[in-house]
Amino acid sequence: LFPDERVVATLQEEEYNFDKGKGTDNLPVVSATVRTGINLISLRERASMQYFDFYNSFSKITSFKQLEKVKGIFGMKKNYNVGYAIDRSATSSEIFSDDSRVKYFNIGFTGFADVTRIESEKKYLDSKYLTTLYFHSWYPIKEKVIRVRVPDWMQVSIREFNFAGYKVEKQKLAADKNITEYVFRLKNCVAMKNEESAVGRGFQWPHIVVVITGFKDDGKEVKGFKDVSDLYRWYNYLYQKTGNDPQQLKAKVTEITAGKTTDLDKVKAIFYWVQDNIRYIAFEDGLAGFVPTSAQDVFKAKYGDCKGMANLMTEMLKLAGQTAYITWIGTRHLPYDYTLPSLCVDNHCICTVVLGGKQYYLDGTEKYVPFGEYAFRIQGKEVLIGKGDAFEVQKIPVQEKEKSKILTQTSFQLKDSILKGHVKVTMTGEQRTGRPGQRRCDMG
Repeated sequence: LFPDERVVATLQEEEYNFDKGKGTDNLPVVSATVRTGINLISLRERASMQYFDFYNSFSKITSFKQLEKVKGIFGMKKNYNVGYAIDRSATSSEIFSDDSRVKYFNIGFTGFADVTRIESEKKYLDSKYLTTLYFHSWYPIKEKVIRVRVPDWMQVSIREFNFAGYKVEKQKLAADKNITEYVFRLKNCVAMKNEESAVGRGFQWPHIVVVITGFKDDGKEVKGFKDVSDLYRWYNYLYQKTGNDPQQLKAKVTEITAGKTTDLDKVKAIFYWVQDNIRYIAFEDGLAGFVPTSAQDVFKAKYGDCKGMANLMTEMLKLAGQTAYITWIGTRHLPYDYTLPSLCVDNHCICTVVLGGKQYYLDGTEKYVPFGEYAFRIQGKEVLIGKGDAFEVQKIPVQEKEKSKILTQTSFQLKDSILKGHVKVTMTGEQRTGRPGQRRCDMG
């Protein structure tokens, strides 16, 4: 089945269980625990691999072990290469750092058909942050089994993506009188590959998204994410923690807009000032992945992530007398829209401003995009515009291809066996930046 692979998982099982807990501001939440078991076999002499799992402030790995004795195709075998787990930070980017950490084993196999087993347990402190469950991984899997065990006090929506073309077996079982178990099984999962300019894995690979729509706590009904209004309610709740003090920006806004007589000129001045003077640097820890840094802190530090830059721009535009709103969006490598009320829908933040009854979308992280144009990575995507207690879902226009092209004009002359010529290249739209807009985003 996998003739070119060195190591294969003959079986990987994941079981998801749920419990009640306390989250942000001691609010009731649903926690989740996933137990994973993986049987690995080597298909080469002296094969090796690295097995890893990630965690952060919203999750913790409570058990992570490699078993010494495993039943293989030749009976029970002892693994003489059991190592210790390494735990370290998972970020090393110069412009992006967060609280992600990784635990991993460096696994060595002594010979053909050598086997080992990994068992782990990870707890999500709040199931809002448990989103996509994939069948495929970075290594091939002979059989993958996902079990989602839903207690009777919890309501859940399990969304299926990219199942077409895959023989995913599905079962709904009464595990006991209080739990319903949803079982998904897929065989012969090839390893996922990273290819340059490929669409996001959410477009390619079969997966499910688990959404807690509601639950009971002490006899009371607690809302989850049933639709986009619930998702916005959560975003707005976190946005209120920002702590903006616009008065600290007033002098700079007055300076930037001095001499500007039209609203359009004022908006452009502020947009370009943020582009030119605020550097994109993201440092996120826990809720900082979702709560924007205050506008005054971004202004003083002269750097911020997408949320901080959008927040600063929104507050500056308001001070200049404009109608502006903080706005959430998922970039083009994500396949979802707001019919899916989940945190996996969004990974970016921008600003919406209204001029002459028309909405414009301003992305301060795009250094070379002029007012009225949109980077390819957000074109055609839905946006969630925050308007206080209300919200609005709109879609960013897709730019005509004629406005994003490379025009090459050449002329040559052959004289006395010498070829001379002139080349003129005109770049428009996204082509001017020399990249297709694939910078990492930073929400979550």
